[in-house]
Amino acid sequence: VPDSTRLKPFVALREYLTHSRGWKFEPSTKRLRELRDENRLKTTVIVRSESDAQDRLSTNTEELVDALRKNFNIESHIFTNITKFMPLDEQMRMWHESDLVIGIHGAAMGFSFAMRPGSVLVTQCRGSKCKYWETNMGPLMGVQVEHVKYEHDNPSDSVQTIVDFHVDDIVDSLRRHFA
Repeated sequence: VPDSTRLKPFVALREYLTHSRGWKFEPSTKRLRELRDENRLKTTVIVRSESDAQDRLSTNTEELVDALRKNFNIESHIFTNITKFMPLDEQMRMWHESDLVIGIHGAAMGFSFAMRPGSVLVTQCRGSKCKYWETNMGPLMGVQVEHVKYEHDNPSDSVQTIVDFHVDDIVDSLRRHFA
């Protein structure tokens, strides 16, 4: 199936949400650095907790937030358990309003279709498995996607309980957006 055909329902849903909720649909034409300098950069970090999931839990979210503050002088909004406790409408709005979203791959990252063109998504995914929706479809919808790969501590496990953010790799992947 051609990408343009696969995209149609997601584009239609994004347009419906934008118009029915009265959200502004302005593609992000400014680089992250410019938005930060204008105090308009909205950065979101999505994390999972034990009450939400049994795998891909992060124990170093604060380290990531501190590194973003130190390296780029940005503040981040941390959202935990969004798929469990946040109403769908609020989840879509969060994605839509964010200029930069960082998270470990998973179902919640599929909502990146609601991001505005020009926004940046940093997804940390398992090595050769970086072929999730946000990885393939995000760029087609105008979202700039950065990949940070990790490998399981025990390659025979299909699921890993703790997957900490690779802070240095995430910072490195963002440098060009703040240049």
